[in-house]
Amino acid sequence: MTDPEEAEIVLIVDNREKRNNQDINYFYDRFKASGIKTELRSLPLGDFVWILRIKNNQDVFYDEPDQNELAEINNPDPDQQDENGGTKKKTKTKKAKRATKKVKKIAEYTDYVLDFIVERKTADDLAASIMDGRYEEQKFRLKNCGINNVIYLVEGTPGQYCKIPEAVLRKASIHTQIFHSFNVMRIPTIQESLKWLTQMTKEMAYRMNMTQKQMAGEFEDRIKDTLIDFRQFQNESSKNSNLNVQ
Repeated sequence: MTDPEEAEIVLIVDNREKRNNQDINYFYDRFKASGIKTELRSLPLGDFVWILRIKNNQDVFYDEPDQNELAEINNPDPDQQDENGGTKKKTKTKKAKRATKKVKKIAEYTDYVLDFIVERKTADDLAASIMDGRYEEQKFRLKNCGINNVIYLVEGTPGQYCKIPEAVLRKASIHTQIFHSFNVMRIPTIQESLKWLTQMTKEMAYRMNMTQKQMAGEFEDRIKDTLIDFRQFQNESSKNSNLNVQ
């Protein structure tokens, strides 16, 4: 059975996700400051994912020599003198002792991706991605990434230089929600996005702890059967980047 302290929820933030060029670690810094377990990584898809980290500390046995095993003892030989009558250079003898058995814990862990992925876009970013075709390509890859709950955070309102009317952006969001089964959330500010992600992380940690207690010894086996390894997620999502939208 995995002990509660041996499993934890970690919010992974894509290392390219930023507020602006002057505040490139906006989310990461604020999550850390609020006590949220978070890490910066290069995500092949999406801006935020949550992982369940299962720790598996391994005991490794090894021989540690006694402190005196390699100690060199100076043994001057009074019967040997140099040409000037002084004692010759001291001879050295190695003193051997029995090695002591030691145990060292090696920290190992496996990261499993929870069934949620978040793509965050400002309204201007959404408009730009629609115009250059990235919007359709991203939706295609998200739909085929192996994660069932895809969340689009659309933040703010279009700026004055946006080339697409806000009504068109709303229509695109509705289309994405209905025909692709994505959860599209309209959030007014980046501060509200931060708040929502923080609450989501705390809720996942709470539910994970409750599930772990209820399932007891079956918890880890269930995780292995239902969630994908983070490395597998990276590999599969990277492969999807080479697929063409039909």
